[in-house]
Amino acid sequence: MKQQAIQLWAFLGLFLVSVAPARAQSRDTILTDNVVELKQVVSPQGFVHPGISCNAETLSVMREKVIAGVSPWVDYFEGLRRTPWADAGRRPRLVEQITNDGGIGAFAQDAHLLWTHTILYVVTGNEAYRKRPVEIIKWYGGRTDKSFFPKYFADSHIKIGKYVYTMCTAVDILRTIEPKDPSLAVTQEMVTALNTNCFGPIRKNSIQFNYYFMNQHSYAVMDTWRRPSSEMRLRTTSRR
Repeated sequence: MKQQAIQLWAFLGLFLVSVAPARAQSRDTILTDNVVELKQVVSPQGFVHPGISCNAETLSVMREKVIAGVSPWVDYFEGLRRTPWADAGRRPRLVEQITNDGGIGAFAQDAHLLWTHTILYVVTGNEAYRKRPVEIIKWYGGRTDKSFFPKYFADSHIKIGKYVYTMCTAVDILRTIEPKDPSLAVTQEMVTALNTNCFGPIRKNSIQFNYYFMNQHSYAVMDTWRRPSSEMRLRTTSRR
């Protein structure tokens, strides 16, 4: 009996040694061989792109820390991957026109999808994550048959600001990165169309009023600006 037990452990030892390299080689990863080139682009007017909420340097640091498995970057990234927006097969809502809270809610989902896939693309280099963002940008830039946001409705100026900001942030990142697949490029023409046919009507009919200066519509956007700086101060303080 003792001899059989020794033979069994010897067999298991040889088995584990033989399969360990195979398991290491077959380990799944979402990373690809394509390292996205993150670069700063300055427009003739002096605007830096990307420059909304993050820039090329902060994105590079984020990617480096995530790949190295360093907290809190990798923790936030893993949290992002667990959201429903991280599904590469998820379909966007593609709102035709916003006239009520339901329209804002669907638009918000597309903004989250656009942002999430942009970050996944930056980290992994997988151009499959550019497909939905390009589809979303083209859709909202193509709302020419009727006003995308025809008129103000109750509290629309409070609710929609953050999602416009989220979408702008992602677009500003993608426009500076040249993909291997030319069909997935975000061109200046696409950005102009998005601003004219989507963001323009929102500003005109919901936000752009003199008596709205520093009003409630800016709360969501200001909170979005505040969070990165607050989190950075928190991380800095925790290291002392």
